[in-house]
Amino acid sequence: MKTRNSFVSNSSSSSFVLVVPEDVHNDIMSDMDKNERNILNNVLTNSEFFGHKVKILKNANSNEGYYYNSSNSYDPDELGIILNEDDDWDDFFYKTLEKYEELAEKRNNVIHEEMDM
Repeated sequence: MKTRNSFVSNSSSSSFVLVVPEDVHNDIMSDMDKNERNILNNVLTNSEFFGHKVKILKNANSNEGYYYNSSNSYDPDELGIILNEDDDWDDFFYKTLEKYEELAEKRNNVIHEEMDM
C-alpha cells in the first residue's frame, strides 16, 4: 500500500481511501448542492483517525468503471434526489464523488491511500 498526498493512478484499476478531516468535510459540503449532499451523506462513513473525527470515502474502479460505491447500490428517489429529465443518474453520482475528491485534495489536508489492484 502506498500513501499519496494527491490522486495518482498508474494502472487500469485502482482502489483508494480518502480520509477527510471533519472541518474540511463541512467546508466542502457548503460548496455542494442538496442532491450532492444527499449522495455524500449516504456514501461517506464517519470514523476517527488519530483522535480526530474524519469522513472516509472508499472507492474502487477499473477500466470497466467504478464497482465500490456503485450508483446501482443507491436509488435516487430514496436519497431524495431530484434529477432533471435529461440527467443521467450514473453520471451525476460519479461526478459528485469526483467533485468531493477534487475539493478535498484542493484543500490539501487529506490522507489518500491508493492500492494497486
